[in-house]
Amino acid sequence: MSSLLTNIPGWVKAASSEERSFREAVHIILDTIAADTRLSDLLCLKGGILMALHYERTRHSTDIDFTTEEPFSIDAEAEITTLIDARLIEAEERLSYDTVCRRQGWVVQPGRDRTYVTIKMKIGFATRGTRQHERLLRGQAANTLSIDYSYLESIPQIEEVSLGADGVLRVYALPTLVAEKIRSLLQQPLRNRHRRQDIFDLQHLLINRPELYNASCQKTVVEDIIIKCHDRGVPVDQGSFDQ
Repeated sequence: MSSLLTNIPGWVKAASSEERSFREAVHIILDTIAADTRLSDLLCLKGGILMALHYERTRHSTDIDFTTEEPFSIDAEAEITTLIDARLIEAEERLSYDTVCRRQGWVVQPGRDRTYVTIKMKIGFATRGTRQHERLLRGQAANTLSIDYSYLESIPQIEEVSLGADGVLRVYALPTLVAEKIRSLLQQPLRNRHRRQDIFDLQHLLINRPELYNASCQKTVVEDIIIKCHDRGVPVDQGSFDQ
């Protein structure tokens, strides 16, 4: 299975007219991360956009999910927001799209005093030279997507994907991606939640990634499940999957 991450311009060109500006915004954001050494070192891509672009899953959300093993701090918050603001503008100039992106704001959840923290950045996008562009620059963008950046998450296996001239993007490797989805499934009953999408994603991976049937890969997946569950205090043993 080929990765669309290595040909994001092709993914953008294949978009319908309704989705074109959204895909251009996604490309601008991924270029922003990959082209900056510090951002590329800090942020590791996971979630629905990773599934769509690296594992050719047709569905995707309007959230771009990243994670880091580093702990949250006020200084870390200031660093990431400052870098994103500056590098977004540089990425627009490199890619020469009509779409313009600007950060509209951010929140820290569930709070700066917590152990596991996520910064949710709202990124607005609009076509250059339009009224929507003016609203974007005022911080009132009509069209937005979210960068969700989670701190203090173990990332046992990382894959580095070259975006060509755009730089290198660090992403969840396949065993860690599978382990994260299984951890989520095991945690859902503890939180009284029911999210089917992880099941569909796992089915897609099992159908399209034959290496998951390799004993060595399966061993790594199990090891990563244990790490991921330990991170979140989710009990895991052989009986966990009988729920």
